Amino acid sequence: MKISIAYGVQDQAIDMIRALVDEAIMRNVDFNGAEYIIDRGEYTSIDDIGALDSAQVYVLYNDILKIIESSAPLIRLRRCGEALYGSRWQSDLARALGVGDRRVREWAAGERRTPSGVWTGIASLLQQRQADVSELLRELDK
Repeated sequence: MKISIAYGVQDQAIDMIRALVDEAIMRNVDFNGAEYIIDRGEYTSIDDIGALDSAQVYVLYNDILKIIESSAPLIRLRRCGEALYGSRWQSDLARALGVGDRRVREWAAGERRTPSGVWTGIASLLQQRQADVSELLRELDK
């Protein structure tokens, strides 16, 4: 079975997809012993299913799409946090947003939905960082 994942999907989501497929192969009799490869493509698809049950492949495909959709905000939060504060971003972002560290960790893990107002706050922080960097670049050009 060949699973193509669209180029825009983050590596974190691909790791989650790999775990999903591994579990399906282990637990679902219709996939028992199936081999698969995951590669990048223009779009997400499952090809070369051979003798596998097409209905089960369709269910797997839908589960893969759910992972991609659900991971997008988590990945966006991590990317924003790292852009603002580096690899140890959660505490600094929590402080800047006026929330507890635990709440940010819950958002990052997908345990709680990130409220829409938080995205507005993050956008403001990114705009301020962009303005600060632009000013520094202007100073360096003098």
